[in-house]
Amino acid sequence: MNGNQSTLHGDAHPEIIPQYETAACILAEREFYTPREELDDIFFVPSYIGHYICKKEYEIKRDDLNVDGLILATTAGEGRLMRDDGDIRLTPGTVYVQNCHEHHHYKAVKDGWEFRYVHFRGGLSREYCDMIAKRSPVARPSPNAFDAVLRLMEDIKNGAEDAAVSHARLSGYIYEMLVTLLDSFRKTPERGDPKADAVMDAISYIRDHISENLDTPTLAKRAFMSRTYFSALFTQFCGVPPHEYIISLRINRVKKLLADTDLPVCRIAGLTGFSDSSALARLFRMRCGVNPTAYRSGEISSSPEE
Repeated sequence: MNGNQSTLHGDAHPEIIPQYETAACILAEREFYTPREELDDIFFVPSYIGHYICKKEYEIKRDDLNVDGLILATTAGEGRLMRDDGDIRLTPGTVYVQNCHEHHHYKAVKDGWEFRYVHFRGGLSREYCDMIAKRSPVARPSPNAFDAVLRLMEDIKNGAEDAAVSHARLSGYIYEMLVTLLDSFRKTPERGDPKADAVMDAISYIRDHISENLDTPTLAKRAFMSRTYFSALFTQFCGVPPHEYIISLRINRVKKLLADTDLPVCRIAGLTGFSDSSALARLFRMRCGVNPTAYRSGEISSSPEE
């Protein structure tokens, strides 16, 4: 076998690269990481990190795998993701994301397909992979974002080799990759495009009327669109559906008022669109882990994200 494979810090991992994979590779490097099992419930955990240069015979077809997620970044050549609804080209600069407990099938188109990848598990791995796949299983991030993904993969590899690097930090690298890929699906609205104008007008309306009873049907009606179409369009441009954008904006406004004013929580609830202080407290605790009073007293430190 060309390349190498080694066990990273943590317990020894029994898995090896299958012969059918390495036989179809010009280069096959894969390194392993096995932390304590209880960490799976808390952190994203890398299982193995690889760098392959494939022959045209390289092909992977699985219905399940003993890890949760895959992030695969093509750096040269071309692969192909085989799907019932149409194949997708894996070309340099693209990043393929897969929930590994679902059927997946990909292969090289010709000799020289080169990619780097990380398999991972734990945390909300499956949910994040599914969230990305709903937009598209293959992201086409900006060149800077793609470089960031490759750097994070290298950080995972180097960090997993160093026993001094915390599990939390490795988990953070994976989380940052997933967020980078989710952000890559956002479109920047530009005035002059009727669809972009509709979204930007909706955003302005939400910000100006955040104290009012806002919902997706109301916003869709203002835009003269169906609820379904408006929600899909808003999500395409903003990366989140309208109701999630409204909730996030309200929580951020609450944080700002808690930090910058002495207004009572009941008054802040009215200014940010909550029916009463109890409704605010329930959602705030769900999103921030503490109630508004505890947040104001400094039990948790977080900056408003407006």
